[in-house]
Amino acid sequence: VTDPESNETGAIQQFIVEFGWQKIPVLLDEGGKIRAVFDKDMAFPTTFLINREGLAVGKVVNYLDWETPEMQDVLQHLRNGKLIWYYRYLRRKK
Repeated sequence: VTDPESNETGAIQQFIVEFGWQKIPVLLDEGGKIRAVFDKDMAFPTTFLINREGLAVGKVVNYLDWETPEMQDVLQHLRNGKLIWYYRYLRRKK
């Protein structure tokens, strides 16, 4: 999520280049569409699932194995337009 008033977009682009992630799609919320589902105190990493209309239809907080059958099913529903909302919060071990 970026703030148009700051230079966060440049910092994000620098981070992407530094880690060699140029081929990975990165959503920058310059229009504020995702801001409603973002909590400034949220754990990181947080992944937002965005449908083809550009709407947030899911949120996964913390690290997650995307190769599990559950997540493959979620991604299939996202691809075919049938995902209404998905939320997963994984607590960090202390």
